[in-house]
Amino acid sequence: MLFLFLLPYLICISSAKIPLIIDTDMDYDVDDVGAVCIAHALADMGEVDLIAMVHNVGYPRAIGAVSVLNHFYGRDDVPLGAFKGKFGADAPGIYIDDLVENFPSPVKDYSEVEDAVTVLRRALSGSEDGTVVISSVGFLTNLADLLVSPEDDISSMTGWELVERKVRMVAVMGGVYPQTTGWSEFNFNCGMELMGDALDCGGKAREAVLGMPESVKMVFSGFEVGIQVNTGAVLTKCARRDNPCRRAYVDYVGQGENRYSWDPLTLLFAVRGAEAVGCVEVGQRGNNVVSEDGFNWWEEGDESNQTYLVMEEPDVAGKAIDELLCAAPTGI
Repeated sequence: MLFLFLLPYLICISSAKIPLIIDTDMDYDVDDVGAVCIAHALADMGEVDLIAMVHNVGYPRAIGAVSVLNHFYGRDDVPLGAFKGKFGADAPGIYIDDLVENFPSPVKDYSEVEDAVTVLRRALSGSEDGTVVISSVGFLTNLADLLVSPEDDISSMTGWELVERKVRMVAVMGGVYPQTTGWSEFNFNCGMELMGDALDCGGKAREAVLGMPESVKMVFSGFEVGIQVNTGAVLTKCARRDNPCRRAYVDYVGQGENRYSWDPLTLLFAVRGAEAVGCVEVGQRGNNVVSEDGFNWWEEGDESNQTYLVMEEPDVAGKAIDELLCAAPTGI
């Protein structure tokens, strides 16, 4: 009898939407578009509640491209925020400009949105304790700045306190595991090979990883994971020509061509777990050590809040991502 009494409650808990924040560097690669598009598909399926999307590079129009995707999926109400520093302000927008100029959206550049930390603080302060999942698919400028943000009119808690209380997990696309050997990964080194002086991004990956509260689970999806999964070519056949997800992939890689899936894989893991992307989590004993210049290595030690993904079945992740990319929007 007790089980029958609790059954509706258990069903409600098991089917609860995950409050999801996406922190993206959309512009440098098209897999960020893939991540946002599958997030909308997951929202259509009732798996997530998109409580905020923020951009972590200073290219003014990039948040406009995020707005284009949100508008296409019928979610103009998702709060948007942007990093407005110098880092990446002059980055070329291979597909960004096309989306902003040729697709409808309420936001066209970052002058029309609040700064990322403000949006993150508001999203966290309005969430239930220990529920929020953050998918970090880009540079860690915003997360590092959030953690050191002071109390304000939004909340009497500091950023660190908000993260500790509200966030359940942060899934980070960044680094190489178990360690980098001779080179450092793009999201951790602030794209030094492309942009030279990292300006107000240098060292942010180290700050974000070191500063994360121990109560918050951090899972790292490294360069070596997503590069094994190729997705997106299917959009040429399955998506309408007015689909901005399709357009961005065509702009970046051409019609019927795949792209590596670092960001969509990380986001899908954040929602559905390691098995759903053909991975396992390892490294429960130890920590990810990140240097100031973005090199990283796994240091064995005591049990911690950190793990990293190891790929076992790339086809599982690829099939799941492509299916979500092809899912027709239900909000329009």
